[in-house]
Amino acid sequence: MATQRTGDPPKEPWPAPVVDRIEPAVAKLAAEWPAWGHRKIWTMGRYGGQEFGSQSSVRRAMARRGLLGPIRCQAGRRQLAAARRAVFADAASRPNRVPQADFSEFETAAQGTWQLGGVVECVTKVALACPVSATGTAGDLCAAFDAAQARAGEMLGHALIEDCTDPDTG
Repeated sequence: MATQRTGDPPKEPWPAPVVDRIEPAVAKLAAEWPAWGHRKIWTMGRYGGQEFGSQSSVRRAMARRGLLGPIRCQAGRRQLAAARRAVFADAASRPNRVPQADFSEFETAAQGTWQLGGVVECVTKVALACPVSATGTAGDLCAAFDAAQARAGEMLGHALIEDCTDPDTG
């Protein structure tokens, strides 16, 4: 570092007029959507009519305010997936034994927020039901499983309980 040896002041920080200009708008969007990364914030701003420059400028603006998520969190995701798999002593090998359910939010501009209660069969990966409701209560979850049970029966051609019952032992 020749500048340090000669006593000249360092040249950094470099001027960043684009990041300075977009930082407040980026911080506002990032506060509204805290789970989003810089690429989605950039896309949302772009489609919202704001000129954010490049994705890297949005990343720098978010980094200034500490709004970026952790880097390289893949190992943590793999550990969580292994823990989910370890819950089952034996993996399901036949259809209609282990359903998965999850609520998702769908926000519309005019009609508010809706809850989607999707139920998927684990072995075949078939979406059995996805009822839409205004709330995400236990009753809505039960209704989603009831709809999935009825759909599985339709696909089988007989009641789901018959498919799950051993004919020899009842």
